[in-house]
Amino acid sequence: HLAELRTWSWSGQHEAMIELITARSSMLAFMLIASASYAALLISPNLAVFAVHNGGLSPARLADVYLLGGVMSVLAIPLTGRFVDSFGAAPVSIVVALVTTGLLGAVFIVSHVNDMLAVPLFAMVVAFQLVRSTVNQVWVTRVPFQALVAAVTNLAQAAGAASAPFLLDFAPDGRLVGMDTVALLALLLTWAAPPLLLMLDRVLAGRPSALVPTSPS
Repeated sequence: HLAELRTWSWSGQHEAMIELITARSSMLAFMLIASASYAALLISPNLAVFAVHNGGLSPARLADVYLLGGVMSVLAIPLTGRFVDSFGAAPVSIVVALVTTGLLGAVFIVSHVNDMLAVPLFAMVVAFQLVRSTVNQVWVTRVPFQALVAAVTNLAQAAGAASAPFLLDFAPDGRLVGMDTVALLALLLTWAAPPLLLMLDRVLAGRPSALVPTSPS
């Protein structure tokens, strides 16, 4: 037999879309992905300038930073996904926030990095920008409307890259000034992730589960 046909209605589709976008799970997901994306683009575009002018790295050693950071990312991101699957996103996000706090604090706030440790520390900063985003993105895939999630990601990245220059300046000796403030803002957004993830978990856990169809006996 023919399934019952429902008349397509623009107003109905519009209302359904608004309801989906404004649902609590969607809003939490948007906040999660926006905070991670914004924080990452506060740090990443300015890392090379800081490493050379403040950290004293040569262009050759800066290349080593990005090479090692890429290798670390390739190894760390699959492990991050496994840890999220095994332990949940909120506990993993707390560990990532703790590590990120130590890294950004040592590199940008205390800003007295041992010359021998400079390359691996800067490389870990590169890697953990991706790891932090991975934890949030893995959990955000549990909510619908992924196209809008991607749009929020791009907008937040653009906002992060655009706003960082307003917090930064160059000293007369060429050093980059203000990265400590940028790092503190990035850390504030990093520590927003655990409570947001816990709230998203509770919202999604409260959803009614779909019934699995059974074959007729």
